[in-house]
Formats: sequence, C-alpha cells, structure tokens
Amino acid sequence: MAAEASETVCTKVTGHSVLVSWVSSVCQTARGYGVDPVPLLIASGLDARLLHIPDARYPVAGVRRLWDGLIQATGDPLFGLTVGKEIQAPALQGLGLAMISCGSLSDLMMIMVRYCKIISTTMNISFDHPPDLKGTKLVLRSDGGAEPMNSARLAVLAFIYRQACSLSQHLVRPLSVTLSLGVSGGTARLDDYFRVPVNLGCEKDSISFAYEDTIEPYAGANRQLMDINAAVVGRYLNRLNNMDIADRVDMLIREELQTGEPRLCMVADLLHLSPRTLQRRLREEGHSFNGLLDKARYEMAHDLLMHSDLSITEIGFRLGFSDLSNFIRACHRWFGCSPVKHRENSLLISV
Repeated sequence: MAAEASETVCTKVTGHSVLVSWVSSVCQTARGYGVDPVPLLIASGLDARLLHIPDARYPVAGVRRLWDGLIQATGDPLFGLTVGKEIQAPALQGLGLAMISCGSLSDLMMIMVRYCKIISTTMNISFDHPPDLKGTKLVLRSDGGAEPMNSARLAVLAFIYRQACSLSQHLVRPLSVTLSLGVSGGTARLDDYFRVPVNLGCEKDSISFAYEDTIEPYAGANRQLMDINAAVVGRYLNRLNNMDIADRVDMLIREELQTGEPRLCMVADLLHLSPRTLQRRLREEGHSFNGLLDKARYEMAHDLLMHSDLSITEIGFRLGFSDLSNFIRACHRWFGCSPVKHRENSLLISV
C-alpha cells in the first residue's frame, strides 16, 4: 500500500523540496523533547495540514527554517543525530520499503545513492573509493546551502548507520565517520552512537564501511519486494526531475527572493540559458517571467500575512520590495486592500 502511495506525487511540486513524511518524522522527534512543532512549522511558512499527506512535499527553504527553529527550541545542536536515531524506514514510503527489503549493506548504500533526492531534492549522496581505504565510503552533500548544524545530513548519516545495524541484526562498526560541522563540548554523543571516533570540521560528511560488512547477506532480504519498491521510487523521482521550465523558474524566483528582487538575466544565467531563450521557452509554456514573479510574490505574501507574525515591512523585504509603498500597492492589486487589512481578514476567516 505504501508503494502504491509513493506513485502519487503531490498536487504540484515547485522547486527544491523535501518529502513531508520525512519532515513529519522530524516533528515527531521534536515532540520527544517536549516541543510542539506546529507553531514552528507555521512560523517557517509551512502548512501543518500537509503532515497528513505523506507524499506531499515542502519547499526546502521553509524546511531549513524549521530545522533552525527546532534546534533553538530543543536547545540541542545535535538534534539531527536524534532524528536519525529515531526515524522509521517506513516513514519514507516506497524508499523505506526498498531499504528494509534489500539484500546487503551494499544494496542499502546503492539505494540511498540513487534515490536520496526523494527525501530532499537538494541532497546528493555518492560513493568514494579512496586508495587508502579498504572499504566503501558514502559522501553526503547539499545543493544551495545546508540546514543549521548540517542537521539533515547528520540525520541521514545516523539513519543509514542504524539501518545497517538493524538489517544485519548485529553491531556494524564503521571504518570512519567525518562531519563538516563543529560542536562545542566534544564528540562524546557522536562517538557513542557511531561506535568510532568521529572527526569534526572535515571537508566532507561521510561514513565508511569495511568490505566484509558491505557484502554480508541480510536474512530478511526480499529481492522481489526491493525491486518493486525501487521501481516505484524511480518513477516518482523521474517526475520530480522532469519539471517544466516554468516550475524551474518559479523555484529559482522563490529562492532568489530570500536575498532580493530576482532578475530575468540572473535566473537565465542560473539555468545556463540566455535571457532571450528563457523568455521564449516560457512563452511556449504560456508564462512570462514577470507573471511568475508576481504569482510567487502573491502566494508568499498571502502565506506570510496569514501564517506568520512578521511585520509588514519585513514581509515586503522578504518579497524583494525595496520600497514598502510598492508592496502596499501590490497588495491592493492582489487582495483589493492593504496588507494590514488582508491579515485582519485572514484572521477573521480562520476563526
């Protein structure tokens, strides 16, 4: 049933995104700290109602804000480690089912390398085979920045290690673990969890396993079930990767709005296109750059006015308006009233 659910991509995936069921598991971990994650979800611009739609996806920028809020609320800089220790494989839908039915640690690693973008489209996991290492190393990277304390990468590393031990039904000791983060107070928690001295402040986030551990066959292996779920996950990933040009432009517009007003030439450069080619391809899909920019601002303005306590000035700045009066005029055009009035109306409707 979970495999079938994984075939249904959320209503519309826009830009870099994170699987909601992964975020839901992060929230469950927060509850173990006595932290209610819902207000933090809302403050991060994420719709808490989507937590009940496992295959939905959240924009990565909002999820990164959520990680920041959760680390502050829990007071735990290694909150990501706890997430990785506690998250359950079935929470990842078809990906998780493929993992728990795999035949060896080698299969497990290959699944994560191929399909990690199901968890987050910014995540990259690759193999590294340095000549001085008698085993296999997995290296994790993130596109476009990272979560505070590299929490998501730490969570994935911890999750992979726990699955390696669980599926083999005995303790698997890594050859090495390296992390790019630095944690004050030493590495005792990390060393205790991974059962090896963890090297901090390194260039890469990685975990290495001995060759004999990677080829050990798992008693619970079910090749047919693994292949079925891997095929489902592969089709899901293809749909994520094959966004049309308007979706990709929309993604970049929303990312660039974090630092200022997006420009056509800037977005075209990021897509390795000329501005003229980008405009032509958008016209072919029935869109324009200015139209997508206005739509993104409209949607973000509504969400921030309705779901955050940010000031009107700060919201206008987040939407790339250098002049508050321009933001107010845009709100009159979008909502037929001022941003203050729209916030009041939204509150009345929600009550």
